[in-house]
Amino acid sequence: MLRHSFRRIGSIPLVLLALASSSCADSPAGPGATRGDEARVRVSVAVAGTPVAALTAEVTAADLASRLLFNLPIENGVATGSLAIPAGSDRTVTLRAFDAAGIETHRGSKVLSVTGGTNATVSISLLPLTGEQPLSASFGTVTIVMTPQTMVLQQGTSSQFTAVVLDAEGQGMAEPVRWATLNPAVAMVDSLGVVSAVDGGAGARVEIVATARGASGSGWVTVPGDGTQGSTDGTAPRITAFSFTPGALDVSAADDTVEVTLGAADAGAGVASAIVTFRNPANLIGRSCQATVPTGTVVSSATLRCLIILPRHSSAGAWYISTVSVRDRAGNSRSFSRIALENSGYRTRLDVASATPDDIAPVLRGFAFGPDSVAVGTVAQSITFTFATTDEGPSGIQFNRVFIRSPSGATTLSCGGGGTPDSGTPQDGTWNCVLTVPVRAEAGTWTVSSVQVSDWVGNRRTYADTDLQAAGYRTRIRVTH
Repeated sequence: MLRHSFRRIGSIPLVLLALASSSCADSPAGPGATRGDEARVRVSVAVAGTPVAALTAEVTAADLASRLLFNLPIENGVATGSLAIPAGSDRTVTLRAFDAAGIETHRGSKVLSVTGGTNATVSISLLPLTGEQPLSASFGTVTIVMTPQTMVLQQGTSSQFTAVVLDAEGQGMAEPVRWATLNPAVAMVDSLGVVSAVDGGAGARVEIVATARGASGSGWVTVPGDGTQGSTDGTAPRITAFSFTPGALDVSAADDTVEVTLGAADAGAGVASAIVTFRNPANLIGRSCQATVPTGTVVSSATLRCLIILPRHSSAGAWYISTVSVRDRAGNSRSFSRIALENSGYRTRLDVASATPDDIAPVLRGFAFGPDSVAVGTVAQSITFTFATTDEGPSGIQFNRVFIRSPSGATTLSCGGGGTPDSGTPQDGTWNCVLTVPVRAEAGTWTVSSVQVSDWVGNRRTYADTDLQAAGYRTRIRVTH
């Protein structure tokens, strides 16, 4: 615990709203984790070209004393790091992405069995909470990192992808890599990862895949085209069917699930994925699911299914589909609004019963950190942040997160604390997190740009630098070499 004394405050002016860029990747942030045979797995998420500035990994299970929380660094457009997880079945791995303002942009989870030996590589889709572009995380003993993540090639030109195969400790492996293109009409790839642009037409996009030891990594190639050749694929998929069941849920006693079924057709590069989002009656909280066609499979039509889980204490009333987005293998996408779906005869309303709905966002009651000055000329330094947070709703605090910004604004670092509180209860407790300032980080005055607090049903508040200062909290950190 910090030795600072807290100032407990009332309301503050605020804005409602497979890994972070600090370097505390290998230690779970939650206290009291049960440790059996420990497995080490690696998570890799490509975030180049997205607004993502920080990501977190959370592991929960019935036999773990508390949630395990990990912060993983983003480097060269890839968030990657090693997680130490007690071996066992039914481990729920949840990944969350945040932008530089502390707003959660993506979320995805999967229930996995983790062994003390080799773990097969699986993919975890992070669905967009803002915008349309999903993220895909690789989770397993072996992962593949692609460099670069994206490239733009004019017709007739070539460039090369590099694929690095990493073990669970992040060490390179001397493994042969196989390369494939999902649309050879747009771009070809040889056995060394050299990509040759064939035909861009109206501006096509193709996924290039590298595989090794059961793991895969992807990069994307855009071929703008010069207007002299026909369009390879400039048309987004269309929806041929849409439904969900049941039409009513009851989350009074436990979480409940709705299954979405969607038909999509694409005459060009083939159907790739669909994302469906429901929003609560106040239009403040969204719940999404994504269905994908397996990598390497090209189909002109597909029936896609996915599950949306509404947690206990979710808002009561009429939830509506806000958007349905479909995407093809060339990167063309199309979004359908609630009105567009209803005009096509599709049902969009989901009735939710909740005896104890939680529609109140948590409140930050105390905030402190130390030290407020670090010298990182030869060694990295740690800063401990402490949050005192309350939640008047029944779901309890899920997460507290702080973002600090460099003097130039070019770098953002983050850490978060959640799960079992260091003191107090999930409704009124104190959490800590440790942020590492890297060696030779930018010198000068860094700013606490924002603090975000959220509960388990998705209510959240973000406090900007000015909000924190108005409440009497320090927001400046001095970094020297």
